[in-house]
Amino acid sequence: MNLARLFAEQICPVCGCQLEFTPWGRTTQPETPCPCCGIHFGHDDSDPERREAVYKAWRRRWLGYGKRWWRGPEPPRFNPDEQLAQLERLAEDPPEYPGSD
Repeated sequence: MNLARLFAEQICPVCGCQLEFTPWGRTTQPETPCPCCGIHFGHDDSDPERREAVYKAWRRRWLGYGKRWWRGPEPPRFNPDEQLAQLERLAEDPPEYPGSD
């Protein structure tokens, strides 16, 4: 998983949501959550050695819960399948969710 690229593009490595902050950036507040999947950067992924495994486990959990929006009202143009497709392209990962090629 290309975490440096995802962080630079402000993309959540779990769900592909476009974030308004950089995970693990200098200006990120401790335990900043992704509004889409709910992972708290700086808390849930605090161990750098396990970070990628944590993101993949959170992704499986988020998928299992139906790819629902986690915080506040769902944005009008929310499309989790498009987010995941963008995530796969940017992360250079093979597909991990049901129905993908």
